[in-house]
Amino acid sequence: DATKAMRLTIEGDVVTLSRTDPDKGESVEEVEPVRAPHFPARIGFAGAYMREACESFGGETVELMLGDELHPIVVRDPGAKVIGQHGAIIMPMRV
Repeated sequence: DATKAMRLTIEGDVVTLSRTDPDKGESVEEVEPVRAPHFPARIGFAGAYMREACESFGGETVELMLGDELHPIVVRDPGAKVIGQHGAIIMPMRV
């Protein structure tokens, strides 16, 4: 469901994906980043859109380019030669 929100939280070298569902409770997953930004971040987004973007690349690694909670997340294939080549933009949402 595209309306189900997830939260991406970055604190130091720890990247956490979390989601709260009133029926199923909270789920939290820590993801090991290859390289984490040098600033904390907390961004909400539609989980279905992020999943579709990541699955479309076919690899095990994606690159997320992000700013703060008000700016979109750019998802791209790290093997792409050009920034616009095979990428997606995920708009933030309040969580």
